[in-house]
Amino acid sequence: MARRLGADVVLAPEEATAARFRELSEGRGVDVAYEASSTPAALQQAVDAVARQGLVVAVSWYGARPVTLNLGGAFHRGRLRLASSQVGALDPALSPRWDHARRSRVVCDLLPALHLAELISHRFPLERAAEVYRLIDERPEETVQVVFQY
Repeated sequence: MARRLGADVVLAPEEATAARFRELSEGRGVDVAYEASSTPAALQQAVDAVARQGLVVAVSWYGARPVTLNLGGAFHRGRLRLASSQVGALDPALSPRWDHARRSRVVCDLLPALHLAELISHRFPLERAAEVYRLIDERPEETVQVVFQY
């Protein structure tokens, strides 16, 4: 699905190692890594994969779970940056240039280019919620995005 939606390179989770990312980037590492799984191991993997002075953006919500990261050697020597993404508010540094009207215009311009419907793998009536959660828990590889229909 990722390739069909425009990805240049697709890796299975077990292939997505720092060494593989360096190989794919001529030894540098990636410029920006986005971690969206809310898995502490994936966040560490993102930190390990970025190039010198690269950026890791944690778009996940970890809740109350503790997250342990190795922020020694390569993190400090490489001057890596770790940022959080918060969808409920705009970065104050951007707000003078990205007012509501500009953000809305850009989003509306981009929507026709996105294949969002393909990201929905399942639709269920809300009454089947227990079944949905079993599916996600027992066979996560079969799901991309599950939508409840009211």
